[in-house]
Amino acid sequence: MKDSQLLQVVGYSQSGKTVLIARLIEKLSERNVSILSLKSARQHEYAFSDKDSDVFSQKGSVISVVAFKNTTQIFLEKEKEIMDIIDNLADSFKIDLVLIEGFKEENFPKIIIWTNDIVEELDSFNFEGIKYLLCSHENLSKHKIIIKKIYERYNFQIIEEKEVLINKIIQDYDF
Repeated sequence: MKDSQLLQVVGYSQSGKTVLIARLIEKLSERNVSILSLKSARQHEYAFSDKDSDVFSQKGSVISVVAFKNTTQIFLEKEKEIMDIIDNLADSFKIDLVLIEGFKEENFPKIIIWTNDIVEELDSFNFEGIKYLLCSHENLSKHKIIIKKIYERYNFQIIEEKEVLINKIIQDYDF
């Protein structure tokens, strides 16, 4: 991952992580930024199908690659360490930016999407690496004392609108 930059997006379910990442990918792709995206779905198990594309993985192949007409899909035998995946893929494919959804226990440079759920789990939420806090004006007013204490410890940028955040990332990461 020599030349790649990394940004993680964390927040609770239905907070808008996927929508934010999809919009960011769309905007950065217009600028010819090559992106590796990873999403944590570790609370679910992959449901293999009876399609030929799943047979090799089901039978025990460590890595199984399926080349479709419009895409190539890679299956790995088991869950791998996230940094191993990032390092190998980012270097192999000359990736400019790695976008990670979830993996909230990791300490990568991150965007936290603030919701009321964070307040309820404040002591167990990982703020390490926070670079941006996306928080609605309403939640910012409602939780300003808590957010101020977190800000004093971690020193991050507070942004209220998704499009403003996307433009800030493009500027900060020099894309």
